[in-house]
Amino acid sequence: MDDKPPIWGSFFKALGVEPRPDNEIVGDSGLTHQVQAIGVDDATSRVVIISAEYNPRIAALMRVDVQATMPSAKVLVARPLAIDIAHTTRSLFTTKSGSLDLMKVLELANILGAGQMAQPKLEARYGDEFKRLMAGVGRSNLPIRSHFLNLVEQVANINWSKVKEAGFTEASSLAFEVVEQVAKSDNLAGDRKHGVCPVPTYELTEKDWDLFGSGRHIDEVQERLKALNIYQYFYPPADSVALGLIDRDVGTEAEIKKGFDIAEKGGHVLSKNELLPEAKDLSELLEALKVQGYVAEGEYSYEATEEGRTVRKSVKVRPRESFLTKIINRINLNASISPKDFIPPGTV
Repeated sequence: MDDKPPIWGSFFKALGVEPRPDNEIVGDSGLTHQVQAIGVDDATSRVVIISAEYNPRIAALMRVDVQATMPSAKVLVARPLAIDIAHTTRSLFTTKSGSLDLMKVLELANILGAGQMAQPKLEARYGDEFKRLMAGVGRSNLPIRSHFLNLVEQVANINWSKVKEAGFTEASSLAFEVVEQVAKSDNLAGDRKHGVCPVPTYELTEKDWDLFGSGRHIDEVQERLKALNIYQYFYPPADSVALGLIDRDVGTEAEIKKGFDIAEKGGHVLSKNELLPEAKDLSELLEALKVQGYVAEGEYSYEATEEGRTVRKSVKVRPRESFLTKIINRINLNASISPKDFIPPGTV
């Protein structure tokens, strides 16, 4: 494999960012951070960093460290993930509706209980899926250490105490409990919590790898990033931002306007509406959201309706939601800081 994965060139171009030939960047702390790739957009003073960290909190701290060295720039961080045992489990053991397929879980339990024949049976039944997973791991070009530590964290998040306390006597019951827990886990939650854009490379198909690796057809790359809800982290649609803020209890027009301003200052370029293409400004947008039944106007602020929450349901667990967390955290931080906090005691 190359020192740098070829997909990041296309990734950056689809975002309007120029790749730089660097794999490390120095922060204000003096620490040198090893990264997957760096891209710069001089026109908007944006710096996009592809992190190689296994932990989203570390990636978020790196962003702050690097941002401190470039006060006039807008630093954004994305973190690729090549392994997600929850995603793999859902693909193997759930139905199209998302519920657990009991027969598939029973099949796994029977294989695990096959003694010396378990290994060859596992390879025969799940070998192709494992090979596809490992191919994606290799193509991601992330450090082996990142894969290992990420996998350890995912396994550690399983409630093993619950499994132990249940005292399962049958392999099928044990398998069902573990599979159900893993399938319900959300390994992108940490990235969304810390405002880092997760890039689930495990969702890329063979066609995607070829497309991204070709360095051509950038319009198709951009559309694929939109389908993965990654592009919207960097270019969030204005109406979706407003609806998202309202859904997360930021409901006054002034607060939403503040959220828009924070987004632009942070390097997230508001893009054209995806729900309400005719709305031109914030007031018109809020009125359109109300007319369409996505929000209702309360006594002091707007509130998301059931229909609005339904629209939001599918995107709340996707990479784009990390952007909203960043904005809300900043709004809450600003609201919690008072000028009196900076006045020495006894001077008033």
